[in-house]
Amino acid sequence: MGHSARVITFSAVCPGKRQEQVLDMLRRQLNEAGNCSPDLLCFPEEVLIAGGDEANPRTPENNRAALELMQKSAREMHTNIVVGLMEPSDDYPGDFYNTAYVIGRGGDILGRYHKRHITFRGLPNHILPGGRVVTVDTDIGRIGLMICFDVGWREDWQTLEEMGAEIVVWPAAYHGGNLLNAYAALHMYYVVSSVWNGTSRVIDPLGNTEAESGQWVDSASSVIDPGAPIFHIDHHWQPLHEILAAYGERLHIRWDSPGNVFELASRDPSLPVEEVVRRYNLLTYRDYHTNSAADNAAVLRTHPDAL
Repeated sequence: MGHSARVITFSAVCPGKRQEQVLDMLRRQLNEAGNCSPDLLCFPEEVLIAGGDEANPRTPENNRAALELMQKSAREMHTNIVVGLMEPSDDYPGDFYNTAYVIGRGGDILGRYHKRHITFRGLPNHILPGGRVVTVDTDIGRIGLMICFDVGWREDWQTLEEMGAEIVVWPAAYHGGNLLNAYAALHMYYVVSSVWNGTSRVIDPLGNTEAESGQWVDSASSVIDPGAPIFHIDHHWQPLHEILAAYGERLHIRWDSPGNVFELASRDPSLPVEEVVRRYNLLTYRDYHTNSAADNAAVLRTHPDAL
């Protein structure tokens, strides 16, 4: 169970801008984030062409410059960064991958994900589909990656849950709609979107949008708790009152009240949330349902006609 992390995700509000102007925008956004002590910064899919400048003859040089800018900024700001850029294929000269890079606090590339599902627009333009679902371990938790059109492949989002993703970052060209909230709630991980010319969001594992960019600001910021346990209110209502009385602001609770579900996270580095779980014998949402399924199966074995 991890610690709290400050996430800032950006929108690329830059219609009509050339790649060089988008680079200037990225420098401005990085500068604005510098005083916020971020743990993770997120930037959109193929961010340099967010303004529509796909035919720029300096695309390879600009992509290298953008990646170097992100690595340098990660080192100087001591933050993790996810950014979407074009990546030339080593095996197929002239072809490219739509890539999400994960850069660590030291500026190293911790991992990369090649978009698996390319639209009819991208395939004729020498964009290759990637071959696998990817997670990357960072100091704030395990990050899973999806890009834009990947939103439609439900099984890949399920695979990310099975791989232990605690945060899924979705660089994209558009908002994504309610489906992102549904994925977050279904798989109980955070989803962070970063999009072109629209609303970028931070969505919690209960399906709530915690923060979003808007008309007057092109970033959204939130403190998240990757890996924090989630519980059903059954069996926990009375202990929860006792926990709040005992720990107060040392703990943070996220609620989905209509769903009778809550997330419990520590806001005190000296208080591991595991300690609270053990002390009050709390049962996680998944364990509760696993136990209940076993109880139901036991009853059906003695009542076979009920089937």
